Amino acid sequence: MRYIFGIVLSLFLTNVAYSTPAKVSGFIDGDTFFATFLDGENKDTKVMVRFANVDTPEKDGSCESETRLGTAAYNRLKTVMPKDTVVELKNVTKDKFFGRISANVILPDGRDVGEILIKENVGRAFKGEHKSWCK
Repeated sequence: MRYIFGIVLSLFLTNVAYSTPAKVSGFIDGDTFFATFLDGENKDTKVMVRFANVDTPEKDGSCESETRLGTAAYNRLKTVMPKDTVVELKNVTKDKFFGRISANVILPDGRDVGEILIKENVGRAFKGEHKSWCK
């Protein structure tokens, strides 16, 4: 447990890329979820993960269309990687918000979840900029 806590802590203090398996444990919106790092001793550490490569609309959006799209993205994410799915978190780095990490999320079959959301038009490529989803 201390080893995993040390890894998580170091992610917040440095911007070192890291890769690890984790189990999906809950959802916040279409591009942010909770995952549990698996340490092999049944002592797990829960973290909030934001997709490094995709932005989705907010469920509580600024306009009706954003809210509709945000709900669709949230529902699709829960279908693509249901709770308890073990995913690979790649290129893990600290996020701009304390207590959250950023990562590419890879399914057991090798597909990138962010790319799936982008291809299905419930998300868009994210490079750090914030654009409105309202038209």
